[in-house]
Amino acid sequence: MSYWTLKQIRYQSKLTKKALLEEAVLKEQRIMCQYDVEEIHAQIRNNVKLLREMKGKSQLEMALAIGHSSAAFYAKAELGIQRKKFNVEHLCKIANVLEVDIRDFFNHLKE
Repeated sequence: MSYWTLKQIRYQSKLTKKALLEEAVLKEQRIMCQYDVEEIHAQIRNNVKLLREMKGKSQLEMALAIGHSSAAFYAKAELGIQRKKFNVEHLCKIANVLEVDIRDFFNHLKE
């Protein structure tokens, strides 16, 4: 093998190691980001439920207020089952019905 071929192989090897390391870091960041998002959704669900119960509202009342005809979606979103989640529009409507600030749903999140 020529000098240049060996030099090229070493350079490619360095690139491969660097690419693998970068890929591992990105994968870890994606996993951490997903974990953080799920944690945030859980805290929002808990706060929505707590505030709803404090105000004496039923899940059906809340479901109707956010535009659903039954409590099924609302209950699933509040419990976090079947990948149902409250979106920003839902949170705005829920905050309005409960007469709370939308920021109250985000209380006690890790900073």
